Amino acid sequence: MSTSRFFNAVTAVAVAFALLTASVMFYFSGQEAAEAMAQVRKMPYARIFDRFQVMQVEIGISEEDWADMLSNPLEEEYKHCDVTVNGTVYEDAAIRTKGNTSLSQVASGDSDRYSFKIEFDHYDKNKSMEGLDKLVLNNLFCDASYVKEYIAYDIFRYMGVETPYYAFADISVNGENVGCYIALEAMEDSFLERVYGGRGKLYKP
Repeated sequence: MSTSRFFNAVTAVAVAFALLTASVMFYFSGQEAAEAMAQVRKMPYARIFDRFQVMQVEIGISEEDWADMLSNPLEEEYKHCDVTVNGTVYEDAAIRTKGNTSLSQVASGDSDRYSFKIEFDHYDKNKSMEGLDKLVLNNLFCDASYVKEYIAYDIFRYMGVETPYYAFADISVNGENVGCYIALEAMEDSFLERVYGGRGKLYKP
């Protein structure tokens, strides 16, 4: 057998072995993920995310902190706030701007309609919103229809993909309405606990 034929044969065997190994690993990792997802449980805060009702979110923050946040949005610095969601008050929470490209684009434009992240256990680890540690409020940036993100989650949910809880939300800050957002269960500790029973690790790309 020539050297080139021998090399091709060895390469073919190596590739076949690699594919077999990868398939076995994928199968077992998939089985583990499926078993974990089978343990998905309903959390107390699920009732807050009614997909057919608009969530009402009122944010109370000192005028000084609010002005500083709007003046320095790229710092993403947490500020103390109180949050009222559908009439229930959650005191001593923390709020900051959020985003990457969307944040920088809003900051460089003439709008102050930022996305926000609200952390209920920022100052007290025992606090939450009915078990939820963080609430995301997305500003639906570059979506004049305001429905693209909502529909995307609906599609994933229909396909059986575990998605965060989501609902439209009407947001106001210190009594001033700032418009329609989409409210999301942050894909962090509470999501990990709900979907995977606290097992595994979450990575942010």
